[in-house]
Amino acid sequence: MKKTIIILLVTTMNMWVEVNAQSPKTTTKPHFWLGAKLGIGTARDGSLVFSTPASFTYKPSFNGGLALGYHLKKGVSIEVDALYSYKGVGFQIFNPSLPDIYASKTSHNIEVPLLLSFALDKKEKFFLQAGPHLQAQLSQSGTNVTEEDKKAIEAFTKQPYNPAFYNPVYINTGVVLPSISGGEVGFALGVLYKPKPKFGIDLRYVGITKYRYSERSFMLSGNYYF
Repeated sequence: MKKTIIILLVTTMNMWVEVNAQSPKTTTKPHFWLGAKLGIGTARDGSLVFSTPASFTYKPSFNGGLALGYHLKKGVSIEVDALYSYKGVGFQIFNPSLPDIYASKTSHNIEVPLLLSFALDKKEKFFLQAGPHLQAQLSQSGTNVTEEDKKAIEAFTKQPYNPAFYNPVYINTGVVLPSISGGEVGFALGVLYKPKPKFGIDLRYVGITKYRYSERSFMLSGNYYF
């Protein structure tokens, strides 16, 4: 009886070793994979144009969604994400003859990056990612000048407040999608670290430059692979 138990234990251990040796971590055959992403970061939402000089500051942002990838060969894969993002920007409008205006803007977006990943080490734990990035805006808010600033302008200029001069103008150009106001194509560049086959962390930079005021964002995301 004891010999039978020992034989069963040894057989079970051998099977466990063989299964783990064939895990997705070491496979080099082409295959699809699916993952989920959730990230936080900072952004300067760029769809603003002013008739007067202005400075812009970063605001907190976050995103989340799904990632679909295809492993081409050892160390090389393609990834496309479908993400929802919340972004913002703070701005200060300058005019030598008027009080400075402080305001902010937030936006809800759909983002679809298409990235090519290259392994930077033999164990395939570190990857460099780069590729085009499509962003389409769902909605925007928070751009009106405050009532306090309006009263300050009227008191300073002795004239009624003129919203056409102070409020930012939005640009809706580029790729237009159903029920979405507009979109832009930018560029994404980042690094991915996979400490385990099912988990990853990536730091990504996205730049969109067609607007007169360019958009910039940095996102740190956690990834889970199914």
